Amino acid sequence: MRPKALFVDIDGTLVGIRQEITPRTRDRLLQYQRDGGVVVLCSARPWAGMEQYGRELQLERYGGYYAAFNGGQLVSAATLQSVEACAFPPQQAAQVVRAAAETERAAQTALLPGWQAACRSWLDLAAARTVADGVAASSLNIMTYRGGTLVARRLEPYAVAEMMANRLKLEICPDFAAALGFGPVKFLVSGEPGFLSRVFPELKRRLPDCEAVISDPFFAEITPKGVDKGRALTAVARLLGVDPADCAAVGDSANDLPMFARAGASAAMANAPEEVRRAAGCVTAGCDEDGVAQFLDRLEAGG
Repeated sequence: MRPKALFVDIDGTLVGIRQEITPRTRDRLLQYQRDGGVVVLCSARPWAGMEQYGRELQLERYGGYYAAFNGGQLVSAATLQSVEACAFPPQQAAQVVRAAAETERAAQTALLPGWQAACRSWLDLAAARTVADGVAASSLNIMTYRGGTLVARRLEPYAVAEMMANRLKLEICPDFAAALGFGPVKFLVSGEPGFLSRVFPELKRRLPDCEAVISDPFFAEITPKGVDKGRALTAVARLLGVDPADCAAVGDSANDLPMFARAGASAAMANAPEEVRRAAGCVTAGCDEDGVAQFLDRLEAGG
């Protein structure tokens, strides 16, 4: 099978820890496009954080797309114009903000007796530090995107990392709900990995009308109901006038599973979790071992 369009996740798939495309993968994707294929970069990132890779792969020359925010926004690489976007209505955006705050408050309330027991004396600085560390480790942050700006409720390492990875400005808004007059497309909830994984089921329970998935150990992605990478694959296939069965997808995280389900062929990276590898049509090499290039080779060889 030679796919008419190839949907490629970015982090952990197209690029590894050094945030670089390997030379072989870059050259293979360029050749694929010269031969008539369309590359769609499909990521939880905002499109501004994807453009550096799109330019390297010359997506603007070959009619490629950015499927940003887990499929919440489609952007033409040639024009950098939004083709389609699914924003939260105001009432639902407020619900997401409340759910994050209530999930954090419930978890910290359960931990409060232990913190109180640790404070034997108001002059016990060691106990105070223990409590402070406990609060930090059991806190959730919430952020969203306004153009090229990351809007966050508070300053913490994961917000800074998201800002730097996507080359965004950072705006801290303690009154976060009041800053949402622009129709956000995606929310990002961050926390220490162990804590986030523990409270994520509760966060998801509070958001029955939203899509919620952990995309990194420290990030949960929240998008409107029905918005996921599978929807993006179907939408781009429609724009291109091709069948989703004639498309292929490659990724490494749980948020890639919906596009695996829609594509005619799919591959999980060797560095993907076991449940992602099981859901894919095949497993290719890791991102630093040219896994995307190897997947294309396999498809075009009929594998």
